[in-house]
Amino acid sequence: MEVLIDTNFILSALKKKIQIFEEFDRLDFDVVIPEQVIDEIKKLLGNKEKSYADREVCSVALQLIDKKNVKIIKLNKKYVDAGIIDYCSKNSCFVATLDKELKMKLRGVRFVIIRGGGFEVV
Repeated sequence: MEVLIDTNFILSALKKKIQIFEEFDRLDFDVVIPEQVIDEIKKLLGNKEKSYADREVCSVALQLIDKKNVKIIKLNKKYVDAGIIDYCSKNSCFVATLDKELKMKLRGVRFVIIRGGGFEVV
């Protein structure tokens, strides 16, 4: 089963020192990351107003995405959230997000959340 991951989920999990891809393997998920999420992480990495620690998390995220076996997709919408909603309406998948607004807009979709030192499906 696929799990589509948004930007703040990746960064929050890494800040909590969670082994993201190992957790998704444990849950038997195939990871899907939109190109737009990668672009957002790159933009944050280049933002000198962000703390060194935040930029380092962005750097680690990009290295892991490059190193791991993930499916990178292009969302067909201008805004990432709208693209995630569209993708999920056409594909059976879970969504890993911390975004409450996005969760409310995604009807009939199951989520992966951060709980304790790992992930939980809700």
